[in-house]
Amino acid sequence: MIITYYGKQFFKIQLGETVLAFNPVSKSSKTGINAHFGADIALVTTNHNDYNGIDQLSHGERTPFLITGPGDYEVKEIFIRGILGSALIDNKKYINTIYKFSIDNINVVFLGALSGGDISKEAREAMNSPDILFVPIAGRRQTLRIT
Repeated sequence: MIITYYGKQFFKIQLGETVLAFNPVSKSSKTGINAHFGADIALVTTNHNDYNGIDQLSHGERTPFLITGPGDYEVKEIFIRGILGSALIDNKKYINTIYKFSIDNINVVFLGALSGGDISKEAREAMNSPDILFVPIAGRRQTLRIT
């Protein structure tokens, strides 16, 4: 598995030929981050310019299957669960989806633009001891409570 970090919360996870992208930065974002590649699956946690740049993820004949919210999905034999959460960005409230999936027997949880330190009981139960946990650390200090 190869994990590439592009900035903000924009990550690419590749296992063999399968490519997943998380929170691609849109062209209209003020971050200046620009990365363009083909992905099989695009996961967007929050509908904000810093996290919803799906236009960056099509390349050649590769167009991603787009996941933008809570629910259960199965794509390319990868089961993905999206759990409802919330985010506060620039004093505006957004829906934030926490994603959990397993790839090559590695359990991954991506918390997205999580606001505050409280995670719902449903999210805690779904996380179930991940091998890799993506936790937001930029911006103001956050305390994450997982008990």
